[in-house]
Amino acid sequence: MIFNSRILITALLFVLSFIFGIWLSRLGKPYNVVIFAFHKIIGVAAIIFTVITVYNLQKPVDLSPVEMIIIIVTGMLLITTFVSGALLSIEKISIDFMQPLHKIFSIAATVFTAVAIYLLAFNK
Repeated sequence: MIFNSRILITALLFVLSFIFGIWLSRLGKPYNVVIFAFHKIIGVAAIIFTVITVYNLQKPVDLSPVEMIIIIVTGMLLITTFVSGALLSIEKISIDFMQPLHKIFSIAATVFTAVAIYLLAFNK
């Protein structure tokens, strides 16, 4: 079992990003600039820590095709979560359309990240 502080930091960043995201959605538009900034910074940090963590965990092992697919899907979901969040901040995009997509992408990205880290760190 491989466990390090990066896994804990990644999990904490996802939780904080969700907390700030829920707070933002409850306040509605126009978004509070400070809360929005924290949500964006924490979200980007979560993505960076996820990439670093998954990269470091996969280096010493041979990945199965399933693990490789999960890592690729995780990366795609992280990107779509980031893009949908960025589109939410644009005034011309319909919040009614984009907000549910952002929520779905966020939850899916978190689940796939957890599965990828579990497979790489705890299943070897």
